[in-house]
Amino acid sequence: MLKVVDHYFVFNGKSSLDFSAVIDGNQTFKGAERDIERFTVPGMNGDLTIDNKRFNAYIQPYSGFIVKNFERNSEALRNWLTQDGAIHRLDDSIHPDEYRMASYAGPFDPSVIFLEAGSFVIDFYCQPQRWLKSGERPVTVTAGSTVKLWNPTLFNAKPLIRVTQGTGQINVGSEVIRLTANNGNTIIDCQLEDAWEGNTNRNGDVVRVTGGMPFLAPGENSISVGSGMVMEITPRWWKI
Repeated sequence: MLKVVDHYFVFNGKSSLDFSAVIDGNQTFKGAERDIERFTVPGMNGDLTIDNKRFNAYIQPYSGFIVKNFERNSEALRNWLTQDGAIHRLDDSIHPDEYRMASYAGPFDPSVIFLEAGSFVIDFYCQPQRWLKSGERPVTVTAGSTVKLWNPTLFNAKPLIRVTQGTGQINVGSEVIRLTANNGNTIIDCQLEDAWEGNTNRNGDVVRVTGGMPFLAPGENSISVGSGMVMEITPRWWKI
């Protein structure tokens, strides 16, 4: 006999179970599509394609039920979902090792049974990445040692780097940068291509020696820092 599990989602830090809402998870295996433009040419069979080297956002539905106190719980859930239009973290119990970033798409239009319970489909507008929770753990790198990080995905990861001590050269895979100023808490966001320390802009203090910002390619990546330096690197693995 299959074990009955009350599956749930967590959006913006609050669980659907807080509103007595459970989900079935049937539609949570969707993925984003690659952004490809297709063109037809007179006299030529098939299409020409242009790969824009990105993935499109997509709608992720969650179907489920509010199992008690329908009026109170549905109103509270609707108000929670619609309190702002910002992008927040979205987790669910069907995929415990990953999360997405999403905003609520709406509308909330449940089917009600005797005013006590009801079924619903809630849509979230998701960014294409499915972020791995294993990529949230920072790894410390100190001078004089080389750290090996294995990217388990097929996609380049753009890490978050925090330099807690020193200045000098930072080697991440095939890319090299040099930090020329630091008071002990410089953040280098390789996704945003931005660097700061508190309220101080550090972009001018990050020299791109090899021309690009650090990334972690699929497979093994070697990471090291210059003399006297200590840094933390958070990989931010993702898949589609």
